[in-house]
Amino acid sequence: MRAGRNLLAVLNDLLDFAKFETGNIPIDRRPFRISEEIKNTCALFETRAAEKGLAFTIELAPLMQDDVIGDSYRINHVLSNLLDNAIKFTERGAVTIRGNQTVREDGGLALTCAVVDTGIGLSPAQAAHIFEPFAQVDTSISRTYGGSGLGLAICRKLLKAMDGEIAVTSNLGSGSTFTIQVPLLAQLPESSARPDVLPARDKIPAEAGPQRDGKSVRLLVAYDDANMQILIDIMLPRMGYDVTVVHDGTAAIAAAAIDTYDCILMDMHMPVLDGPDAMRAIHAAEATKDALRRTPIIALTADLIPEHVASFLAAGAEAVVAKPVDWSALHARIQQVTQTNPRAVRAS
Repeated sequence: MRAGRNLLAVLNDLLDFAKFETGNIPIDRRPFRISEEIKNTCALFETRAAEKGLAFTIELAPLMQDDVIGDSYRINHVLSNLLDNAIKFTERGAVTIRGNQTVREDGGLALTCAVVDTGIGLSPAQAAHIFEPFAQVDTSISRTYGGSGLGLAICRKLLKAMDGEIAVTSNLGSGSTFTIQVPLLAQLPESSARPDVLPARDKIPAEAGPQRDGKSVRLLVAYDDANMQILIDIMLPRMGYDVTVVHDGTAAIAAAAIDTYDCILMDMHMPVLDGPDAMRAIHAAEATKDALRRTPIIALTADLIPEHVASFLAAGAEAVVAKPVDWSALHARIQQVTQTNPRAVRAS
């Protein structure tokens, strides 16, 4: 029975690795709860740990933002592999999983999980190659414990696809700690909003509410990065804006043609049609309908080379805001261009 399970595990690893080697690792970002996901994953390993007489504990930081958006299936896959290894290579002592969280510069969250064991450990030379495909500490390990030598390589590929990372610290004979960090987005439904977990720069004073003619300011946002689209859908409505998000310049042109907005936020580098060309097309289309109509556009870019900034302004931007986005600075700039641009038409 055990040999059959080992063979099935090896075959699954080989199939996964072959699929991931093509670079096609689909990431599915959905709402989930961190505590539930970690506890459900650990529940699968409690019996195995108990059978070996190992203490098995979960330690979660008390103030974590529990409701998040990310690929819970892939995170589960990685944690399951790490827990499986920890129990497999630990004959006595304990296995512990620790969860913590930090706030990233872009306002998103980073989940940090460490799987700690008191098992056989690794030497520095062994640890340096442990994430390489088909890596085994030595042949005796493979004979004793089984495995394909692909599990940790698969974990690294999955984490890379999620813009995450994995690291190990270990001492030969006294255990290992495998630590993963995965970017997530805070899920902020009104019933469970947790503004205290966001950076101070993301907190907008209530008296600065975005209004124009007594109505919420309407924004069209063109941004191709899926993570940033989710964050935009969280942060800008939280500031009080009415937001429509599209994924490239062509979609922005189409949206601007069928509706009116108080301001457009435009990423300068997008597939299909980039920001400068989209800005020119939007303003040209507006001019054919009404010479006085000109929706203010704010360029979003990490390219702050002076000549390039000048070219963005020449292409039709009213202002340029640097990436990663400082939400308070962006809010102030939106207020400035929507209140001072005399040719902007009020969105109906």
